[in-house]
Amino acid sequence: AGLKRGDVIAVMLPQCAALVVAHLGALKLGCAVVPLAEDSSAREVEHAISDSRAKAIVLSTESCAGMDSISNLKLLEAIFVAGELDEDLPERNFWREVYAASSDFTIAETRGETPAFIFSEDDAGFIHGHSLLIGSLPAFEMINDFDLADDAVFYTRLNWSSAESLFGLLYPAWFYGLAVVACQQDSAMAAAERYRVTNLLVSSSEEDMEKPRGLRLRSIYSINESLPRWAKAMGASAASAYGVRGAPMIAASCERWFSTPAGSRGRAAVGHRVEVIDESGRPLQPGKPGRIVVRRPDPSLFLSRCGDTKSADEWHTLARGLRGEDGSLWFATVDERSP
Repeated sequence: AGLKRGDVIAVMLPQCAALVVAHLGALKLGCAVVPLAEDSSAREVEHAISDSRAKAIVLSTESCAGMDSISNLKLLEAIFVAGELDEDLPERNFWREVYAASSDFTIAETRGETPAFIFSEDDAGFIHGHSLLIGSLPAFEMINDFDLADDAVFYTRLNWSSAESLFGLLYPAWFYGLAVVACQQDSAMAAAERYRVTNLLVSSSEEDMEKPRGLRLRSIYSINESLPRWAKAMGASAASAYGVRGAPMIAASCERWFSTPAGSRGRAAVGHRVEVIDESGRPLQPGKPGRIVVRRPDPSLFLSRCGDTKSADEWHTLARGLRGEDGSLWFATVDERSP
């Protein structure tokens, strides 16, 4: 399609094999991926394409049918549709293009800071490098209680478009060679029972439920949200992780490693230097409220915002809050501004 290293490709698909192929194909080409939820509005898609300067998009048949009002969609160099497609339309059939392509392909060599993911926001997108995955692994291991056996099966009902789902479940599970279930289910427990899920990423809005027979959950966890009330009654380890917008794996709890006081989101994950500082930038004693910050350079922090240069600030503010004597962190309201 003429796409080359350094280009940007938007991917707007549900949990499915096409999303996997589109993401990995783009990254192996040396392109950056803009993950978009399938239910994104026309305005959100138009903004994401403009903000990221995307050259192509991969979307479902259903999404393609509702995109007529997007003015800049037709300006893209390629539109791939993963599904049934009228032969008379100008869009490309994603699977047909994939299977017709040559197998003679050289994977681009990339560095940790090479742009890999752009998470679009209302004002400007956050550009992340390939190091985002590596920076997420310590917290991923912590919230899964270091239980990443070969028979682990991961699932979440969350869209595979957020940093929480991509780097709290999908990419780390792939990194360790573990299975991930892709399906659209009304109930997380129904999916867990049917597909023998062991590790479940949930949101605080998950409905109340009882433990089905035969369930073999080993880990239930949330990211940037509180766990639902029923989580601790399932007989699995329960944990949570926290981080900045677009990079969620900065702090985490871990039942096997340490106890987490009520209300705390855990401790700084290995590889991330988290401090509590006052307005002048001096570290505060445990129990003293201030700004919770992560020190740069940090592999999980964004390289820049679209159109800006890489930030040289020493600190990036996560939120206001405090740290206990044991290192546990209590977060207040989120503040994305760097001091």
